[in-house]
Amino acid sequence: KIVLGRPGSEDVLKHLLNRILGTDIQWLEYRNTEHPGLTEEERSSRFDVYCEDTSGCCFQVEMQNWSQKYYNKRAVYYSSLVMQGQAAKAQRLFRKLEPKNSRKNWDYDYQPMYVVSFLNFKNWTSENVGNKTNPYISTYRYKEVETGEELGDGTNIVFVDLFGFSKKEEECETLEDFWMYSIKNMFNLNLCPEKIKGTEIEELYLKSELARMSLEQRF
Repeated sequence: KIVLGRPGSEDVLKHLLNRILGTDIQWLEYRNTEHPGLTEEERSSRFDVYCEDTSGCCFQVEMQNWSQKYYNKRAVYYSSLVMQGQAAKAQRLFRKLEPKNSRKNWDYDYQPMYVVSFLNFKNWTSENVGNKTNPYISTYRYKEVETGEELGDGTNIVFVDLFGFSKKEEECETLEDFWMYSIKNMFNLNLCPEKIKGTEIEELYLKSELARMSLEQRF
């Protein structure tokens, strides 16, 4: 949260998401991470990192260090909160543009969204590698059961398996490898590896230096 979720870290997060998701994000802006429940009885949820790009596409990023039995369902629930947030935003905009036409409502045309979870515990994605191009990244979308045709609504639920990633520094070959290695092992590192100095990842190490953090952030 401190490194990737604070103003000034937009470029670091942009590079990370582009590598993990294969997207082409040019610009990001942080949004409110607090999402209230629909009723007074429902508790609010606080995301680790939440942002949007220039087209309104939403990215919600979570780091989960400890095992949670139903984390896959938690990710789906979070996607519904992102959707509700888009609805509320669209409705506020519509009321502002056409305050007299109060009967018209949001038409459900929400923007694409990504719920990205970095999992640092033994999880179901490690057991279902198959022939995936990247065995550490699993992306789920809504599909027709028999044909596999995608619904095309733009919902992407992505799990990044840090626990299953076991490459050592000398075994990392691609920038994707080094992103995974860095996020998993940075707590134990003092310096940026020589191989990635001058690359997009070096900024992650600069942002992570304790000397650059406030007393509260260091704590």
